Amino acid sequence: MHFEDVGFELIENFISEEQVNYLVTVLATQKLKPLKGGIRHIEQIVPEIDAFAKSALLLTLAEKYLKAAPFLVRAIYFEKNAENNWYVTWHQDKTVTVSQRFDDPTWGPWSQKSGTWHVQAPLEVLEKMITIRELRGLSLSN
Repeated sequence: MHFEDVGFELIENFISEEQVNYLVTVLATQKLKPLKGGIRHIEQIVPEIDAFAKSALLLTLAEKYLKAAPFLVRAIYFEKNAENNWYVTWHQDKTVTVSQRFDDPTWGPWSQKSGTWHVQAPLEVLEKMITIRELRGLSLSN
């Protein structure tokens, strides 16, 4: 199974157990209270997450799948456990975060989440993006 054929790739142990434990510990010390749906802009709240999003490890992986230089579009922290859980039906993430609303009929619909504009991007933009998810607790989009 190849990324080009199916549009995704599963990479086991891409992020070391040590790195995951470090980030989970950092997040635990923040005393964050996850909202249903996660904490948006986690990279703006926790500097260690921002540093990880810009790390050579993550950028090198993203470069493998992208034609242009990768950059972070959105980082959301989800902490699902027995006390904080919600059902999510199958869906495709087509919404991106933008710094300001603009007038272009090929983008939309628009919404605001946590004070930030979100919009469904046209297919030609989405095709130039990837999502990197760490199923043990981290999810970063480039």
